[in-house]
Amino acid sequence: MSLGNLINIEKLHELCGGEDLFTVEIIDLFLAQTPGMVTDIKNAYLSHDAELLKKQAHKLKSSACLLGIGRLTDLLLLIENKGLGEISENEMKDILKEINEIVDLACKQLKEERKKYPA
Repeated sequence: MSLGNLINIEKLHELCGGEDLFTVEIIDLFLAQTPGMVTDIKNAYLSHDAELLKKQAHKLKSSACLLGIGRLTDLLLLIENKGLGEISENEMKDILKEINEIVDLACKQLKEERKKYPA
C-alpha cells in the first residue's frame, strides 16, 4: 500500500504549540493506543455490535483527525454514520483491511518522526 506521508506533522506541531514534549506525548499515545482501538473495532464488527462499532470508530476518528490522517478519518466517519446496517459485509471487510493498513503505515511514520525528539 502506497499512501505517501499519512501524518500531517505541521498540523500536529501547530496543535502542540511547538512544544516538543507535548508532540512526543501525542505521538506516544497514538502508538500505544491505536492498534488496540483497531482491534476493538474489528471485535465489535465480528460480534455484530453496531453501537459498539460506532463508538469505537468515533474514538479512533478523533485520534486520526488530530494527526491529519484524512483517509482514515473518512473511513471511520463512514462506519460511524452508516454502521452495520448500511455497509455490506464485503465492503466492511475491505474498510477494515484498509484501516489496518493505514494504521500500520501511520505508526511506522510516527515512529520515524518520534526519533527526531530526545527520549
